Amino acid sequence: MTPAGRGRRRDQRGQASMVLVLAVPALLVIALILVSVLGDAVMKRTETSTAADAAALAAAEEWRSYVADELGAADDLLPAEALDRLRVLLTTDAALLDRGRVASRARELAAGNDATVTSLTVRRTVRGLEFAVSTRNVDVVNESSARAEAQATAAVELTAGACWRGAVLGLVYEGRCLDWEGLSDELVPAPPREPAPEPDPDEPTPSPTPTPRVALTPFRADTRLVA
Repeated sequence: MTPAGRGRRRDQRGQASMVLVLAVPALLVIALILVSVLGDAVMKRTETSTAADAAALAAAEEWRSYVADELGAADDLLPAEALDRLRVLLTTDAALLDRGRVASRARELAAGNDATVTSLTVRRTVRGLEFAVSTRNVDVVNESSARAEAQATAAVELTAGACWRGAVLGLVYEGRCLDWEGLSDELVPAPPREPAPEPDPDEPTPSPTPTPRVALTPFRADTRLVA
């Protein structure tokens, strides 16, 4: 190869080296941006998923606590008082019970994990209820306008004391699943049609029999995340 040819090759190698020197910083910047964006996306996705899990479990637990409190308050009352206390619980669509507090509790737990609740759906199952929650992160992913989203479902499974009567709850009373009307008939039976015989004035008036108080089957239910 002639000296001139060798010189041209050295010049070309020098130009290529300069291009590489100039390109490396730009490539490093691009790589750092990609790492930052991907890392932030993963972090926010995890954060939002945690928010969905927490919100769904909170909604399920709030509903379970409400039912447990209402049944606990009705236990050991006189029949008429117990029935009055249980009327709403046993005549309202179970998915709507305590709906305001259920939704508020879900939003509270989501906010604690930097997310908002975008939807909350309650559906009845054979064994209880499922609370499906969708969440969205309050912050956008770095260098983008996207927000991480996630979904989670928590279940309440009835294990004792309560049962299903259509879309509403029933109570297990003396081994039977009764709705509010059935419980009313059980606790406050209709008076006999035949008039009671006139008391003998010569016999002492018997002491009135005290009205027995209601003894409900203890309520139990489990809450868990649905895989």
